[in-house]
Amino acid sequence: MKKLILFGALGATLLGGGLVAAQTVRDADWTRADAVARADARFAKLDTNSDGKITPEERAARKDDRVEQRFAKMDADKNGAITLAEMKAAQAQREEMRGERKAGGHGGGGQEGGGRHGMRGGHDGRGGMDARVDANHDGTITKVEFEAPALAMFDRLDADKNGVVTKAERDAARATWKERRER
Repeated sequence: MKKLILFGALGATLLGGGLVAAQTVRDADWTRADAVARADARFAKLDTNSDGKITPEERAARKDDRVEQRFAKMDADKNGAITLAEMKAAQAQREEMRGERKAGGHGGGGQEGGGRHGMRGGHDGRGGMDARVDANHDGTITKVEFEAPALAMFDRLDADKNGVVTKAERDAARATWKERRER
């Protein structure tokens, strides 16, 4: 019992610390070096064999992993099948999360959260984000190609062009994106 309480307290502490860290990052000023570091970290996760490029096979494997993770998350009773009730529960959970994001002012529309909201589209090498990132259209994405959109986004957000993106600049960009989306 003592172990359970100890691990529960440790988990709560780590989760609370993670939330504070996430809030701190969200509110902090970002430099160009920060943008490169975040892009490089995402690149390293996608470049599973660490050869300095993301191949179509690596992208396909990642897509398969995401599908399997979504399935596992929806399959509440872990019987290998998704019932209508499980599907409806997953849909309700997604709608609830969307409502929380909107209420909290984090409705997407950019790279701020490290998400993909501003880059919807196919991820299969034939279109969407992959076609825009793969500048020379050779089917692989190098680190330089991967960093380019992140740095372009940083430059768009850096309204005063001082090399630092402030929370106020991000909030202004978010308001502009939201206005465009509503039109």
